[in-house]
Amino acid sequence: MEVIRIGSNGTHDKNFKVSRPNGYPFYLFLLIKTPALFEIDGKEIIAESSSAIIYDIDFPQQYSSYSNTYINDWIHFKSDAGTDYFNSLHIPLNTVIKIYDDTFVCELIRLMSNEYYSMNTKKEKTMTLLLQTMFVKLSEVISNCNSKKYINPHYAELVRLREEIYSNPEMQWRVDMLADRMNMCNTYLQKIYKKTFGISCVADVIEC
Repeated sequence: MEVIRIGSNGTHDKNFKVSRPNGYPFYLFLLIKTPALFEIDGKEIIAESSSAIIYDIDFPQQYSSYSNTYINDWIHFKSDAGTDYFNSLHIPLNTVIKIYDDTFVCELIRLMSNEYYSMNTKKEKTMTLLLQTMFVKLSEVISNCNSKKYINPHYAELVRLREEIYSNPEMQWRVDMLADRMNMCNTYLQKIYKKTFGISCVADVIEC
């Protein structure tokens, strides 16, 4: 797997439109950060913000802004494994995929972009490993969505909260303190915390 080109936070106005009837001779990954209109196999699909798509080689690419601004991150890449690689990860190609937490994708793209424009001697290898990691994590997100796990708008915040708990075991954590950080009531925080991680926040505090 090889990164050819990469860009982040590409910003365009409401008239932005891409029309590539013959696609590209390589793969294209898009992280869609604002609503966009896609045409795939003759059907129009509205992509929400925090969505992604991987275009197959030579597949027609038709998409445009669906609001006043269009923003995306993008990666052109090659893969010797071809579609078998994505099939093994259960990642559908040429399909808009909703990502309920795109934090990990943004961070990995940022790291890849830093490597791409650097003079690091091992940058190609580093970018390949980061790209593979991103696809594995994307596969995980798809799997969790299909099994109805983690489908809540607070998942990224909950992960950061749990990380903070375990990173600061000396803190005298209380449920009301944790709830305040999340701007939630105590009962709701305890409910979604246990539903998300399979353990109560109180038990996590004791365990850390």
